[in-house]
Amino acid sequence: RVSTQSTGGTRQILSMFQANETRRKLKIVTNSCTRLEKEIVSYEKEAAEEKEKLKSLREEGAELSTVKKQEEILQESLQMLPQCLSKLNAQVDELNSLLALAVSGLSLIHISEPTRLRRISY
Repeated sequence: RVSTQSTGGTRQILSMFQANETRRKLKIVTNSCTRLEKEIVSYEKEAAEEKEKLKSLREEGAELSTVKKQEEILQESLQMLPQCLSKLNAQVDELNSLLALAVSGLSLIHISEPTRLRRISY
């Protein structure tokens, strides 16, 4: 005869599997947040450099077509910032959800209020 009722061992294995899966997802989302943060810093740096180039071109009296091209390059850099920020905020929300899930699974530890990561605005 096969029992259809769950045993304590089965529940424990399932709980360990869920904890491992949550840990794996936490690592993935955390790495994604780190990567997106680096991208934002990179685009901010690039935009600052492009602004300086544009300023320099204008001061030197460069041809209008060269100035326009530099303006386009600057706009491309600036357009990437909101996209990256949006992705980062989505990942922060996902990370908060995973943290809440992980905290709810820790029945032996009392946590009065879980820490939430704040969304970033630009």
